Amino acid sequence: MGGQGARRKRNWRHNQFNSPVRWAREAAKRERVKQQELQLRAQVMPLLGSEREQAVEQQLAALCPRQRVKLLEQVAAEQQQQEQQPQE
Repeated sequence: MGGQGARRKRNWRHNQFNSPVRWAREAAKRERVKQQELQLRAQVMPLLGSEREQAVEQQLAALCPRQRVKLLEQVAAEQQQQEQQPQE
C-alpha cells in the first residue's frame, strides 16, 4: 500500500508542466468557462440594443475568458435592474 509519500509523489508528477493529467484538468476548466460564456451570451445579447451590444462586444474582445464571463454577468445584472425599475 502506498502511504502519504506516494500520494505526494503522484500529485507532484501530475502537477508538472507536461503531465497529461494536468493538461486534461486545464482543458476541462477552459471548457466549463466556455460553456458559461456561451450561455450568458445567448441570454444577454438579444436583450441589448444594437449600440449597447456593439459596445459590449468591443469590451469582450479585449478580455480573457473568465473576465468575459464576469462582464456578461454584470451586464445581465444591469439588464435585470433596468427591467425591474419601470415596474415599480
